[in-house]
Amino acid sequence: MSNLAIFKDEIKDLIDDYMNAIDSAIKTKIEIFEEGQKKVVKKVISQPANEEDIVAEENALNTSLFYDGKLVLDKEYTINITFYGLADKYAEFMQNRRDYSIIHFIIHTIFKEIIPKEKKGVFERVFRRIEELKKEDVHIRLNYIAGSFFNEIISNLDIIEKDEKNDSVLLMRDLDNISTLNYEGAKVTAKLIVISEKIKEKYINFIVKLQTPIPYSSYRTVRKLLELSGDGIFVIGNHRMIFGLGKLKNFSEANRQNVEGQMLIVDFLNSLNYKISFINFISEEISTTVKDTEAIRWSYEESLIFGFQNKNLFLRESEFPEKELKLSLSRAFQKFLEEEGKEYGIVVDSMIDIVRLAAKQKKGTTVVVTKPETALKEIKRLSGQGIQIHKINFLNMDSEEEKEILINRLTSIDGAIYLDIYGSCYAVGMILDGLAVEGKGNSSRGARYNSAIRYQNLKNESVIIVISEDGMVDIIDRKSMLEDNKYTQPIEKVEELVIKENWITYQNKSRIDYLEGNFDAALQSINKAIELNINDAFSYNLRGSIYTGLKDYGEAIENYTKAIELDRENVDAYNSLGIVYKTIGHYEQALENYTRAIKLNPHYKYAYFNRGLVYTELKEYRKAIDEYLAAIEIDSRYTGAYNSLGNAYKNIGEYQKAIDAYTEAITLNPKYALPYNGRGNVYRDLEKYDKALEDYTKAIELDPKYATAYNNRGIFYKITKEYDKAMKDYTKAIEVDSKYAAAYYNRGITYRDIDKYEEAIEDYTKAIELDSKYIIAYNNRGAVYQEIKKYDKAIEDYTKAIELNPKYALAYKNRGTTYKSLGKLEQAEADFAKAAELDPRYKQKEY
Repeated sequence: MSNLAIFKDEIKDLIDDYMNAIDSAIKTKIEIFEEGQKKVVKKVISQPANEEDIVAEENALNTSLFYDGKLVLDKEYTINITFYGLADKYAEFMQNRRDYSIIHFIIHTIFKEIIPKEKKGVFERVFRRIEELKKEDVHIRLNYIAGSFFNEIISNLDIIEKDEKNDSVLLMRDLDNISTLNYEGAKVTAKLIVISEKIKEKYINFIVKLQTPIPYSSYRTVRKLLELSGDGIFVIGNHRMIFGLGKLKNFSEANRQNVEGQMLIVDFLNSLNYKISFINFISEEISTTVKDTEAIRWSYEESLIFGFQNKNLFLRESEFPEKELKLSLSRAFQKFLEEEGKEYGIVVDSMIDIVRLAAKQKKGTTVVVTKPETALKEIKRLSGQGIQIHKINFLNMDSEEEKEILINRLTSIDGAIYLDIYGSCYAVGMILDGLAVEGKGNSSRGARYNSAIRYQNLKNESVIIVISEDGMVDIIDRKSMLEDNKYTQPIEKVEELVIKENWITYQNKSRIDYLEGNFDAALQSINKAIELNINDAFSYNLRGSIYTGLKDYGEAIENYTKAIELDRENVDAYNSLGIVYKTIGHYEQALENYTRAIKLNPHYKYAYFNRGLVYTELKEYRKAIDEYLAAIEIDSRYTGAYNSLGNAYKNIGEYQKAIDAYTEAITLNPKYALPYNGRGNVYRDLEKYDKALEDYTKAIELDPKYATAYNNRGIFYKITKEYDKAMKDYTKAIEVDSKYAAAYYNRGITYRDIDKYEEAIEDYTKAIELDSKYIIAYNNRGAVYQEIKKYDKAIEDYTKAIELNPKYALAYKNRGTTYKSLGKLEQAEADFAKAAELDPRYKQKEY
């Protein structure tokens, strides 16, 4: 066997030892080539031989990480290492940010230690060094490497001056020491943001600023300060010291400036248990209460770099605690189930399956499991503190899919879901009461966790599982309560915290209610949040959105303006203010605010899109097209912009371009109903009726509550004289949207075509009630009155149409014929002359 082949086997064994110490699921594949012989193995791996390989290969690539580099042994080589079995999210993130990959750092460190500078007898020296490394304790080695890696990523945040000593810079030993300290008997669970000094003022909204910054080496003081964090409030520091408490802000700007690499989150989970994460700023398109208007919600997510638990390095987030839950449930219910003649192991396993499904709830939830008798008593006692339901037994459901969907929905609201040990659900959204216990609870864990602690102290016949939004699962039962610091003395009120009422909690509750359309409840919570903190721009921004939902546009404007006063770079507030001004018809002010948003962030696609909508309202379609194209240039997959682009091209008669835009939107998102409707309108105008019908029907299939599509298909059926089908579609549009004036108007036209004049008048009247400026509805109702010889009413309607639009030639012409029928020839001639003046088609002739 050649020296190179031996080296390949030996280095693989060494690397496997390191990877197994981190995660036994990680597997490696190593290939070594002479320089120039073959390039990165990734290119070979990604070329499957057949269709079955494509599926398998995609799965492998999703959980793989690649290392490629050069080695100088007896000559220069290229080495490619593929790491399999990593968590999908971790592998994907690290492949794009190798500077944050501890695996790459480990490999780099190994090669640095085993490759000698002296090339004489190189393989012999390398083999000897590999053997030495294999004899060392791999966990100690990994701790050392991780410490060096942490130093490197911390130094990347800010340039560390040469005269700065190690004990003045944040080190991993500081994290170890901080994590082991108790505060009033409780373990630390808190979050620290370490951010570059250069950007902290721009991207941190300081809530509390320390007069004198605290060095990390002041462990007990740091520990006390960490106790104040939680619910979106972080301890804020740079690479040397802590400055106070604050929140992240300016998410869109941070994303645009790519500052993520200049900040980290250290998440303290327990004693000698913490994780270090990269921050990703992410955006989500959200619908607004304003038709055809899009907005954006910014948030952030944490991408794990690495973590430690009891000095063991981990790269995978914590998993569902099945063993711990099984022990807790068995401890609480084994005796009861055996007395009931049940096989407790089977019952407990079934309950674990239910909790596992509940743990998928992204918003977090609380699951209470107790005995049936206790459940009935508690539901009665807690009536009014939740939603009681007819008992549902999840274990009796035939479909696992339906069970998962139902559990997901029932756990989506605030409060606990109440179950008995047999899997029956009695109530949802339960507010758990109980006694506060001195030293129990943890302000950083939030209200859900602390409510469970208090309730368990009052009712110890239950097991409570708390699933946090960050995925953490806590199991609370009587035994764990007694073992955890042995607090038993209840007190009459909850202990005072430094922050007595956490305004973030109210803000979060308000946001959830707002997204679910519960505007009154959202307003109540956000008012409380602002009362507790009058200087948070996001709270005013959110209250502006709530008032927009309530259609109180004056209050919305006032709140968005306040948000901007507090944060002059608040792009979202400018955009939202523009939306309100557009809604109330103040187009110039809308354009002004969208333009300000764009000046602050030239890559803010939603402002371009919304500016395009204003130009569309103003019928300045060329300008609208330019705006939509600008949004698409920023995001080539922006389906909403392609759809609106299609609308604009249709309005100027460029039908093929409209079809192309709609088709691109459909290609990007085949389940997006709007472009099917728009393309159907174009095909209808081009008299390609089969294609129009196909698109309208597809839009309705995708969105059965799409009133506009029903209305437009109704127009199609009227054109093809299929009046029964047209009537059915108009009626369906009205059922979906009882305030849809155009549907009443169009149904009125159809009634008139089939000589049902009273029904036509009724529908035109309803359209006018819904839209008092519906000019054409006045004209058409006048035409019906004229046909049934109610001339006075006809003249009244034509006159109203003319008042609303003095250049409406058809209304003059129709009023003229009505005057003629009444023998008022002078008035008739005047109206005919005016009609001809406005529209040559109505040149004076005998009517």
